Amino acid sequence: MIRIARLFVPFLIVLVLSCGGGTLAQRRLASLTISPTSATASGGNVQFIVTGTFNTAPMTVTPLTVIWTADRPAFSGPPTSNRATVDSNGLAHCSSGFTGVSQIVATAAVDPSQATSLQNEMVVSAQLTCP
Repeated sequence: MIRIARLFVPFLIVLVLSCGGGTLAQRRLASLTISPTSATASGGNVQFIVTGTFNTAPMTVTPLTVIWTADRPAFSGPPTSNRATVDSNGLAHCSSGFTGVSQIVATAAVDPSQATSLQNEMVVSAQLTCP
């Protein structure tokens, strides 16, 4: 009887896990925050940083890897202006000769196991003032 139990228990564990009894909660992005929310690029660059808050541990990730764009969402067409640029690390600067406000946009995947897409994205933005 003990021998049968030893053979049966591992099979039962595999069966329960494969039927969803042991599945883990899917990690999903709950919110994004950007810092600073507005900044003036007086004499140089401005570093923007995004923090992601998730539904499972680790709950917060700073800096969160995102897609950075200036003056447009990540999945829209080409920019309508060259007011500012932002690199892949969130370092933004004003284009030569531009004065005014530019929008810095960060886009992240809600489900980190999937690629960022229009159906799987969360967006946060900040304002960059070019004096």
